[in-house]
Amino acid sequence: MGGILAPSQETGGSKAYGHEITPVYGNSDRFWIGANAGIVQFSKSGAADCYDDSQGAWPLPAYVTGDAEKQRCTNYANRAQVARRTVIKSVGNDPTTDRVISTCSAGCPETQDRPGTNSWDTAWIRFIGTSGPYSIHSANILDRRYKATWAVPAYQ
Repeated sequence: MGGILAPSQETGGSKAYGHEITPVYGNSDRFWIGANAGIVQFSKSGAADCYDDSQGAWPLPAYVTGDAEKQRCTNYANRAQVARRTVIKSVGNDPTTDRVISTCSAGCPETQDRPGTNSWDTAWIRFIGTSGPYSIHSANILDRRYKATWAVPAYQ
């Protein structure tokens, strides 16, 4: 991801490498951005300030100034739970329930490297809804996923 979609830096000047960009279903102005540093929403129009607070997660205030405050959006539901994860492989939302789904690799608490598995995939899929976060996985921990997405036939 380059140009205007280049992710904000992490702490200490490290780059936050973008990995996933998907639409925010129900908000045609926004994309989900998944990166090694975490999850943020991006406003295409940059029409209004949407960066409220980092809550200790990426993107950090020191790296979100000027126009970035109108594009790196942290004012979405359940952000404290959604943004806790790093090394994101996929992120998206269900427009009907507003649940957020994500997968990540070695940066997630439930994703542990297992002998004979890759460090970039996971057996776990995480859901975050209004009742809080929960994760699911296959009965066989070797049944791994790289991404999980919502199938939304009525995508805007």
